[in-house]
Amino acid sequence: MKKFLFIAALLISGICLGAATRPVSREILASFNTDFKGNQNAQWTYLSESGLYQVNFTYQQENLNAFYDESGQMIAIIREIGEDRLPMAVLFEVKRKYPGDSITRVLESTLQGETKYFVTVSNAQGSILLQSTVSGDISIFKKSGNR
Repeated sequence: MKKFLFIAALLISGICLGAATRPVSREILASFNTDFKGNQNAQWTYLSESGLYQVNFTYQQENLNAFYDESGQMIAIIREIGEDRLPMAVLFEVKRKYPGDSITRVLESTLQGETKYFVTVSNAQGSILLQSTVSGDISIFKKSGNR
C-alpha cells in the first residue's frame, strides 16, 4: 500500500522526486518488452526514493506509465483515461458527491491486480483529487485551492 501511494503521488503531481540516472538491467528490459510487445518511445527513469524504475511509453496508441522493481517485476501501471471510461459506479458517485464540479482529469492505476481511479474535480474554489475503487468507494486524496 505504501508503494502504491508513493507511485500515485508521483504521477499525480507530475514530479519524479529522487529521479536519478541509472542503467536499466536486461531483466527489466526483457520483462517490459514481453509485457508490452510493440511499445514505442520508451523513456526510463530510476526513482531512487522507491528503488523502482519508471517507464513512460506508448502502447496501442495510449500513453502509459509502468513501474518495475530491480528484478523486472512490474509493480504498477498507470494511464490517463477519459471520464467516459470510468466505471459507472465511480462516475455516479463522483457526480452525486460533487454535483457542481467538473471532472478535469482521470488516472486509472493498477497495482498488484487492484485497480483504482484518481479523479480530479474542480470548481471556482479549487480542485479535489479523489481516490476511488472500481465499486465507487471514494475518498479524498488531496485538496488544492480553498476546498
